[in-house]
Amino acid sequence: MSDDFTFAFYIFLGNRGKPRDPATADAAKTRRKTNVPNLYVHRNGGYYYRVTIGGKQLWETLRTKLKSVAEARATEKHRTVKASTKTIRGLQTGKLTADDAIAEALQEIDQNPDLKPSTERFRHKASIALLKSWPELQGLDPRKLTSHQVKESYLLRKTDLALTRH
Repeated sequence: MSDDFTFAFYIFLGNRGKPRDPATADAAKTRRKTNVPNLYVHRNGGYYYRVTIGGKQLWETLRTKLKSVAEARATEKHRTVKASTKTIRGLQTGKLTADDAIAEALQEIDQNPDLKPSTERFRHKASIALLKSWPELQGLDPRKLTSHQVKESYLLRKTDLALTRH
């Protein structure tokens, strides 16, 4: 009799308050933690890297279903995030010049395996052309750089910055 009452009570509530089985609760989750920090596996088998920056969670797919490959890619992502955090802190404290910021960006370009060689070459050429055409930029504090200064510099030197991909 009590089983009938419980069944009727759950139907009345629309299954709200029904105790959940821990196995089904885990199956309802989209991503599960692994034993590697910041590495999660999606229910479809794909791996994701999660990091919290500035109080916001960022999820990025590692584009693999192999745990060994995912671990290696997660380690690389962690290094990239750490380097970016160092750059941001340097910028916030005022210890980073525009030249240093460009050097950091070029280093990240060199370490990014997803970029094609032609893209890398173009970005390197653009950075060299920028520093060559605007030598005062090297010592400037990026926090004090205004859009007016950038526009003025561009208008004065736009013939020097003729970059093409061809």
